[in-house]
Amino acid sequence: MDDDRISWHPAFLRVLQLEFEAYLDVLSFEAEHKLTSDPLSIDVLIIKKDKEAVIDNPIARIFKSRNIFEYKSPTDRLTIDQFYKGLVYVFLYISQERLDITDISLSMAVTQDPKQVLKHIREVWRYEITERESGIYEIRGFLFPIQIIENTKISKRTNAFLSILNNDLDRDGVDFVLTEAQKPHKVDISAFVDVIVRANPDSLEEVLQMGNRTLEQVLEKAGLAARWEERKAKEIAQNLIQEGWDSKKIAEMTGLDLATVRSLYETAQT
Repeated sequence: MDDDRISWHPAFLRVLQLEFEAYLDVLSFEAEHKLTSDPLSIDVLIIKKDKEAVIDNPIARIFKSRNIFEYKSPTDRLTIDQFYKGLVYVFLYISQERLDITDISLSMAVTQDPKQVLKHIREVWRYEITERESGIYEIRGFLFPIQIIENTKISKRTNAFLSILNNDLDRDGVDFVLTEAQKPHKVDISAFVDVIVRANPDSLEEVLQMGNRTLEQVLEKAGLAARWEERKAKEIAQNLIQEGWDSKKIAEMTGLDLATVRSLYETAQT
């Protein structure tokens, strides 16, 4: 797709809602929960409206009444500084809401291997880390439950949505997205579909070239068909630029406006 920055965080909120779709009546979700008047906010806050509700999901095993999720997109790595920043968010939220520290949990979802942070916790904190299930690392001994979730390693059977929230989708992942996009959901999954489509253009292009009508229908339903066509038009324009075609001719050939073609020319010359 186009090269503008992909908004992974709205899709992460939808993914968590889809993961816990069976429990929407006992959970509430807040995106970008503000902590201070400064630009500090929690990525996603999940509140158990019923404290006694049991959430049967591997990533909810540590859940308390308030559950903070911080998310790192596939292009970002969880650093030690960012890990400590997540802890600060927890303490700020406890102070803000006047909560008991036993009523909160912290989860950090990442795509890239968090081994640097896990090593730091083992060697500096001297706390035990248990890989409770594949890709779910629980830190034992701290004041409140903490887990780091490596989404490319978690089970595709129990946490399918979170496991494929990345920019390296295989054919099975494409098939899953197409299937789920056609199903009725209690949650609007368009943000999830949008990110997957934009982050995995090559995988989806391969499926389209096979004449997959389902994908075409999903793109149309999600309002992405026009954007996909524009991407293909830009690719054609870039090839014509390399061949030395005039900008006006390229605009006529591809249907792109002249300003867009000239912008592509400028990019090709840098």
